[in-house]
Amino acid sequence: MADVPASVAVFDLDGTLIDSYRDIASALDEVLEAVGATPLGSEVIRTMIGGGAKVLIQRALGDGADELFAATHARFYDTYRR
Repeated sequence: MADVPASVAVFDLDGTLIDSYRDIASALDEVLEAVGATPLGSEVIRTMIGGGAKVLIQRALGDGADELFAATHARFYDTYRR
């Protein structure tokens, strides 16, 4: 393979390089409260992390909360970015 300079570096920040669960949990709890769902706390949310934001939100909302998913999913990204 030729020496080609990389133009992109990708990091998987799943706790290997940084432990970001507190930031994820804080954002998710804020959004859960905003949509009328019960905040879960960082230690509970920590056990739900894995599989991406969509899976995390589905786990947090539980079964039968399909009507809340779209609103929660959209708000989560904005809240987490902030």
